[in-house]
Amino acid sequence: MEADALREIVEGAVSEAGLFLVDLQLVRTGRKVLIRILADREGRITIGECAALSGTVGDLLEAHGTFVEDYTLEVSSPGVGRPLSTEVDWKRCRGRVIEVRTMEGTVKGVLTGTAEGALVMDGDTRIPMDGVLEAREVI
Repeated sequence: MEADALREIVEGAVSEAGLFLVDLQLVRTGRKVLIRILADREGRITIGECAALSGTVGDLLEAHGTFVEDYTLEVSSPGVGRPLSTEVDWKRCRGRVIEVRTMEGTVKGVLTGTAEGALVMDGDTRIPMDGVLEAREVI
């Protein structure tokens, strides 16, 4: 199967579930293919939501006759500590504690949103996105 067709199926299922697609990987492991989906939502994705998404994607792959070879489908959350850099990352991490490293230093706080090209942290601290060297969710 082409990666584009797989992405289209997965993106549709993720969107329909009200989730964000964080990452999609297609990895050949010997004679099998591993399809790894990382999904999240504002707040936190639950194990139940991961299981439901896995069932939906599995059903869609079977219905489309997508794979003629054996595959393993893995659906999970991205987890704490994953680098943050995209608009999806900022949306899904709203309300969570993140640590942002810039040339001026490191800021740790609750991400409250984005505005005018900047991350907005609790206390109305603004960090220009183009100045972010590294950002991660922390506990």
